[in-house]
Amino acid sequence: MEPVRIAVIGAGLSGLICARALAAAGLEVRVFDKGRGVSGRMSLRRIPGNSAHPDLQFDHGAQYFTARSSAFREQVQDWITRGVVSPWEGPFVTLTRGQCGPDPGNGDVRYVGVPGMNAICKDLSLGLDVQCGVRVTGLSRGGGHWRVAAERVQTARELVLEEEFAAIVCTLPAPQAVELLPEEICFREELSAVQLGPCWCGMVSFAQDIPVAFSAGFVQESPLRWIARERSKPGRPRAPDNWVLHASPDWSRQMLSRSPEQIASALLAAFSAALGRPLPEPIQYSQHRWMYALPVSPLAAGCLVDPGLGLIACGDWSAGDRVEGAFQAGQAAAEAVRGLFLGG
Repeated sequence: MEPVRIAVIGAGLSGLICARALAAAGLEVRVFDKGRGVSGRMSLRRIPGNSAHPDLQFDHGAQYFTARSSAFREQVQDWITRGVVSPWEGPFVTLTRGQCGPDPGNGDVRYVGVPGMNAICKDLSLGLDVQCGVRVTGLSRGGGHWRVAAERVQTARELVLEEEFAAIVCTLPAPQAVELLPEEICFREELSAVQLGPCWCGMVSFAQDIPVAFSAGFVQESPLRWIARERSKPGRPRAPDNWVLHASPDWSRQMLSRSPEQIASALLAAFSAALGRPLPEPIQYSQHRWMYALPVSPLAAGCLVDPGLGLIACGDWSAGDRVEGAFQAGQAAAEAVRGLFLGG
């Protein structure tokens, strides 16, 4: 019997959780991702150093995660045992124009990947067939199977893949999935209704430490929604003093078309205002625009399935808006595929 081949589009947490479960069930899985490496919004940004400062790293996407369901707690414990994940102790505060308030969390332990958030997806990708630097540009169906059209990101040269796939699992952000998947999918209306807000992220380094007693802050009354000191996380370099700044979705949306210089100036000014003090002179600043960062209207379906076409779509947007939701979405997608080809 020929193996059942499944294509997974996207090598973030949802895609890799799904791919691992399907591979464990005996299906043949290939994962495609346009990025240079796995991880999606759990990526790590590395910035080469120079004579003035060492190489730098920033968790510029997902900052941490919690674990509430028994299945995810079991997975997190496995990661902790193998040194992939560690608790992040904080302390965490609410920050309003220089005034610190209590941690707004509900007591859940916060976890991070070690030595960066991308360690989690790198661990999940081990042993899988993952094709990075490959952008899927189209899907065509014939004879009950799917063919994937793709291009190398660096060369923009189309690759026509000879393999046929029995099903497609798409873990792209919902707006990108709408553009890629065929018009006739039965869940198009539901998929089209999902909205994801943008996020401008600033990454700034200081040779002189900022004298604050907290590790991260949930920022109020500001263009920023979050700031975090990178070295406060386990396994990170101790110097220089690196900070990640995340802007709010509303502010980010309003500033989508602004110049890089305008964004940099505004984020640093907002950082200073949130701390209630002037900043030291930065030794490095860079930024990244996440177009689809925060689910505005997340679903609770786990995943969306068109059984007639053999198409599944999922992501953190289909199972809540947390990292744990992305995990649960990947599990749900794998269960849907097993139901189609293995009877459950």
